[in-house]
Amino acid sequence: MRKGTNLLTMCIAGLASTIGIVAFFAWLPSLSPRATVAGASWIANPGFEGEFTELEQWLSIADGWELWYATDGGEDGIAAPKAFQENTRVREGLQSQHVRAQNDGSIFDACLYQQVTGITVGEYIRFSAWAYVDAHDDLNSEEKWQTRVGIDPDGGTDPRDINYYLYPSLWDSVTEKGRWQHLSVVIKATSPTATAYACAHPIWRYSFHVFWDDTEFAISSEK
Repeated sequence: MRKGTNLLTMCIAGLASTIGIVAFFAWLPSLSPRATVAGASWIANPGFEGEFTELEQWLSIADGWELWYATDGGEDGIAAPKAFQENTRVREGLQSQHVRAQNDGSIFDACLYQQVTGITVGEYIRFSAWAYVDAHDDLNSEEKWQTRVGIDPDGGTDPRDINYYLYPSLWDSVTEKGRWQHLSVVIKATSPTATAYACAHPIWRYSFHVFWDDTEFAISSEK
């Protein structure tokens, strides 16, 4: 009788173990690679926290990000920007990325960017960021700030390849200054690699500052 009881107990324990294993594997699809890397983890250092890399004097960029800027183009006074970590004008966390003109007599055309790989062609990709523009009173319109986020669906590293005036659907622009504004652009992926841009190109030589914070790059099968 004791032997039969022990055998029954072992069978029940084995059945329970089998059910547990089956349940575990049934649960695994919810932890697909696409789900576990959703949202901000597609972007390195989305909140501009931690260390900043000094590229040259007065030009420091949050780790994980790259900087593109123009010093030509026939525009009088265009120069490299100043860029550095900011801890007073921050949306969330401890820091934001501050980009400004070298001085009030210069202008700049500069973008922070990251390339994102592993995208399936045909999926929808979305890049968003929070921007705060602080500018001279005469810089009083969207056209004068030219501060926007964009996506290059081909994964390039020169934002002029997706010029705003030729491809406006690839960009979203700041429309107000003096407050944090959420910018977001969604497109269908045409390449396994895409580039997320956060750009500013004020067109007049006045005081201009932009602060970037809380970016996100998301991928979805639906828009």
